[in-house]
Parts: sequence; C-alpha cells; structure tokens
Amino acid sequence: MAILAPDPEAVVESPPIMEREPTSEEPTPLLGRPVSMYGNAFSKEPQDVALGKILVAIRNGRWAKRIGELRVLLARDRAAYDREKRALPAFAMSGTAETRKGQQSHTGLIQVDMDHLGGDLATVRELVKADPHIAFGYVSPSGEGLKLGLRIDPDRHEESFAAAEVYFRECYGRDIDKKVKDRLRLCFVSHDPDLWVREDAIPLPIPEPKPEAPPRTSPPVAKAAATPTAEGEPGNIVILPSGGVSFSEAAQEIFSRLAPARTIFWRGGALVERVDYDGIAGLEILRPEAFRSRVEKIGRLMAWRVGDDGQPTLKPTRLPRDDATALMATTEARELLPPIASVLRCPVLIEKNANEVAVLGEGYHAELGGLLIVAGDAPPQFPPEHASLLLNSLIAEFDFQSPGDRSRALAAFLTPALRMGGHLKGSVPIDCAEADQSQSGKGYRHHLVAALYGESAYFVTARQGGVGSVDESFAAAIISGRPFICLDNFRGRLDSQHLEAFLTCPTLFPARVPHRGEVMIDPKRFLLQMSSNGLETTRDLANRASICRIRKRPGFRYRDTLGELQRLQPTFLGAVFSLVTAWIAAGKPRTDETRHDFREWCQVVDWIVQNLMGGAPVMEGHPAAQERVANPALVWVRSIALALEGEKRLGESLNATGLAEICAMHDIEIPGLKEKADGDMAKRQVGSLLRRVFQDADLVQVDGFDVRRSQQTYRKPSGDADTMRTYTFDRTPK
Repeated sequence: MAILAPDPEAVVESPPIMEREPTSEEPTPLLGRPVSMYGNAFSKEPQDVALGKILVAIRNGRWAKRIGELRVLLARDRAAYDREKRALPAFAMSGTAETRKGQQSHTGLIQVDMDHLGGDLATVRELVKADPHIAFGYVSPSGEGLKLGLRIDPDRHEESFAAAEVYFRECYGRDIDKKVKDRLRLCFVSHDPDLWVREDAIPLPIPEPKPEAPPRTSPPVAKAAATPTAEGEPGNIVILPSGGVSFSEAAQEIFSRLAPARTIFWRGGALVERVDYDGIAGLEILRPEAFRSRVEKIGRLMAWRVGDDGQPTLKPTRLPRDDATALMATTEARELLPPIASVLRCPVLIEKNANEVAVLGEGYHAELGGLLIVAGDAPPQFPPEHASLLLNSLIAEFDFQSPGDRSRALAAFLTPALRMGGHLKGSVPIDCAEADQSQSGKGYRHHLVAALYGESAYFVTARQGGVGSVDESFAAAIISGRPFICLDNFRGRLDSQHLEAFLTCPTLFPARVPHRGEVMIDPKRFLLQMSSNGLETTRDLANRASICRIRKRPGFRYRDTLGELQRLQPTFLGAVFSLVTAWIAAGKPRTDETRHDFREWCQVVDWIVQNLMGGAPVMEGHPAAQERVANPALVWVRSIALALEGEKRLGESLNATGLAEICAMHDIEIPGLKEKADGDMAKRQVGSLLRRVFQDADLVQVDGFDVRRSQQTYRKPSGDADTMRTYTFDRTPK
C-alpha cells in the first residue's frame, strides 16, 4: 500500500483549484495519471491535474475548513447541505475530457460511492482498505460514506461497473450508487487525514457470461408398466409384496421412485427423512408409519388378490405396517437410496485433486458420505491478508484472557471448514467458551461461528439422568444431522463417557432415541461447542477441548457484530475459504506443536493462525487452562477469586474461615464437603484444599489471578505460639 507523504507547505502556482501539491516524493504511475478537475459542479472548463496531487490535498487538509462547515450544515439542514456541496471542487476519477461529455483518456479507475454507512463506517472502511481491487479511498464530504477508486479494465468501463455492483453486494452486502457509472461523473473533494492508496491494486475481473442452461427436467424415475387395475383401467401403480411379487422386487420399484426426490436417505442402518423446523433443515429417523404415507405418494398401491372367479387380480390396498418395516430393512433400501452424513446451509470447500480446490454448492453431493446443501453458492475469494482482517474484525471487541485465547477463537472460525471439507482426517476438539461472568460474550462467540456457516446450533442443556438427560439429548442432536451442537451454559462437573467417546470415535458412533431405533453416525460431520462460566470436566474431556476464555467488559457498548456477519455472511465465509485455499496451495504445512491430544487439528490451525493471520501460538496458555478445568480445587479457587473481585476485595488477606464465609455468601460449592457440614468442617476442608493447591509453593496462578499464601505467627490465649496462614487474591499483572 503506497504512502502519500504529507507536505502542508507545498503550493501550486496553477491551476487555482489546487493551491498545494506534494514535493516530498515524485508521483507514482497511478498517482501521476491526469484527471479533469473542475472548480465546482457547474464548471464547464476542466483543467488536467495529476490524481496524486488531489489525493494529497484531500489528506493534508486543503479543504478541511469548508468540509467542516458543510458537515455542521448537514446536521441542521440536509437540503441546504446538498446545495452548498455543489460549490466544492470536483474531479472525474476515470480520466480527462475537453468537455463534460467527451472523454479523452482513461485512468483505469472507476468511481464507487458507498453511501449512508452510519455506524458501520469504521468497520467497512477497514474491510475495503484491504481489498486488492481498490486503489484509494477516503471519507465523503458528508462524513457518512466512502469514495473509492476501483481499478478496472479501461476498455470495459460499463461492464466493469456492472461487475462492481455484483462484487460489492456479494463481498460487502451493500449496493453502490448507480449514478456514478458515467465515465465523467464528478467526484467531490473532501478532507480525510487517513486517506489511503494501494498502488498495486489489480483490476476487478469481469465474470464471463455463463452458457445458457438447458431447461430443467425431472430426474428419470423408474415407472411401472400400465397394468390393468381391478376396474380394467390403466394406471401408474406400485405392486406391493403379494402373489409372485417378492419384497425385493417391490423394494426395487419403491426405492427407485423415492431416491430421485432427495428427501429420504440411508444413514447408518436406518432410513432418515429431511425435515424443516422453523426454516431449519435437519434429519429425522423415518418410522414405518410415516414410511407408509410416503409410499402412497409415489403411485397407486395395489396387491395381488384372488378374485371372485378364483383368478389372481390386482386390487387397491394399503401398505401394512409389518410390510413397511420389512421393506425399510431390505438391501435395495441401502443400495438405491442416497447416503447422507450432513445437512448444511452453506457451500463446502473440498480438495478435488492435489492442491486443486472446488466448492460444492446447493444440492445433493455424494462426496464425504453424502452432503445435502440446502443454501449457498460459492463465496468470493480474497488475498490472505484481507481474509485475516475480515475474521479478526469479528472478535475485535472481545477481551480475551491471553493472546492464545484469541488465537483459539480464530481457530474456531477455521475448524468447521476444515472438517466439513474433509481436510482433517482426525478428531477436532470441543470448542469450550468460558467467561468470568455472565453476559461476557461466550455464547455470542459461538453464535458468530455458527452464523458464519449460515447455521444455528442444536442446543443441549444440562439435565441429569433419565429421560431428557444430556446423553439422550445429545443423541437426538447428532441424529438431526445439523453440524453444530452446543452444550449450553453448563455448570458444575460435566462427566459424560458418551460425549468423550464421541469426540474420539474413529468409526461410526451409535445413537439411539426412544421409539426411533438406533443409527450409526459419522462423528466427523459435527462441530461441538460448550459454554460455561466455570467449566469443570474430567481429565479426558479437558484433553479433548479447545478452551477459549473471555472477560466481561463492564459498561462497554458492543457493536452489532452478529448482524454485520449475517448481512455479509458470504464475505466472511469467503475469508475462511481463502485462508484454507492458501494453506492447501502452500502444501498443507503444519507446525510441530505437540501439546494437544488432537495433534493434526492443533498443528494445522496453529500454522494458519500464526502464518496467515498473524496470531499467537494456538496452545499458548492452554495447558494451564486444561489443568484448571480438570482440577476441582483450582476451579473452586477461581470461583473465590471472581467473587472477591465482584466485592472489590482483591488484595485483602483472608484466612480459611474468611474464605469459607465467602463460599457460603456466594453459594460456592466446596469440593469434598458434605452438604450439611457445619462451619468448623467447612473451615477445615478449605484448609485441606488450599494445602493441596499450594503444596510447597507460596504463589499460585489461576486464570489471570495471583493467589499468595502468607504465614503469621501469633500467641494463643494460653500463651502457646501458633501459625496462621492467610491468602491474598489479585489480578495477574499484564
């Protein structure tokens, strides 16, 4: 990106429109190109001026006073502002002309106005600054929009503007001003100290016209021959198992007709059906009762019966439940119905050949065990630095406990694309969002990850045992086929062997819900999330997690990041695909990080985050977080620290009795203490826990807190000497 050197003392002798020009550096080829400049919007005679001189003047404040006055006027009277603005100097960004109608030369630039950005101005500005096609940009005279110079093919001006309209709508979710497509449209000067120039901007490509698609026809469907019915009339019939028609023959006919519709699938030993709940597509095990009605829709059901004359004849019938069950279990069902592993609301990036990627769009795809993509086309592609800027903007307002936590948040955006596209062969961890207080943004971050892929998570809440337990709800979630499953707002200790086994299962995983039967599920089709304000797990689950810690920012007013992401979802998905594509093009390198059980995942995202996104190592600070969530005593110490911080009592020395009182006041469970224990027992248990935590040390660090142990000698009323230990909690200095 070129830097325009400021030179406030530079003065231009002519023309009078430009009273100053840069002298500190020679104009580059782009900045040296002449454009026609006019004294105001009504001027007829232009003067040719180097584009770079105009841009330097905008940045250095040549018109700062007039722009400031206009913005004050705009706040009072927009109509008056519109009139007065026309007195500003203006230039034709696309080149020079003798008159307002006849162009002589072309700069290879086209004007793009992004108006009425409001509160999104700063965000959009940062995004377009990294756009490889935008040669320069500055804030418009109103202060509400951006004026951009877009590099184009000068011989295809009109086509380029049409391509620009599509590009900005797809990449930024916004329509550009249609009036500026004129080659000699005037662009008003402004004042913007942060005006930027990208000298190496590349022309916006113009998509080649797509060949006209042939008219769509229905897929071929196997049809039964016209057969006399009981009434002697021909009809499109389905003959059920009866007479000489076997179950296998009937199944061949039925599933040949059902398969092309792509609504019933074979999944791990069971028939499943696409269902939509509140506009969200998912899968559900098909019951025999429901299968009976689906079969009725493909033709008139008939069966061979003995007629009045004792001869075989076809008569209308219904599919018996037992026959439906038998048909659903036939080999033909497995062979003819399309297999399915996932239902997705976004395209999927796959590696077709070595280092060659392809994007699977809307429709059914047999790749990766069968994907039904119900929405989304191929997103735009960006250079890695632009893609990195886009994703970093989504988490810019979060207060992460450490740079490593921020890197793990970035890795959470990448992991679904890597897993959905089959780029990772092994397991991926459960994405654990942990916060120090409620409303810190832990769940919001999970929403951002799912929304980037056009999804919302299937929520599983904490319930203990029996019908509706975590294991049963989790089974229903994975049967649904929706890719994101969130164990929401868990408190206390999570100990589920079912969940731990799912995270590491190398083959198919059995899932069963009441009255529906069992399905064998491919675990590699899912992304698991979990949120908590005080996560406590088994050691095994901690080793299979990626823990991302967030601190609350009291009083901070967050922007609507989720709304921005939803408006620009293809853009942000394109950023992820661009980074994965760059990783594949680089030969799919990995770091040598070995501190996570899921080594392949860790090494891949670590390389992308560090080398393409400028982040810290993904595992920085993570082993300590894993140790803490798997140690009930450390979880308890963290809870006390947060309680003391809430009471503004950090730095206060407390003994075991005082800490037991804090636990009682804040309903903090003391590990190992019986429910109805008295105060003395609580104090003794607190002391026992602290001895285990500190052992031979006098300083323990737990999730951003320093806990110091001190000893004081005192005399009892009896005169005997004794030692009292006190504990002081403080925030770890950054």
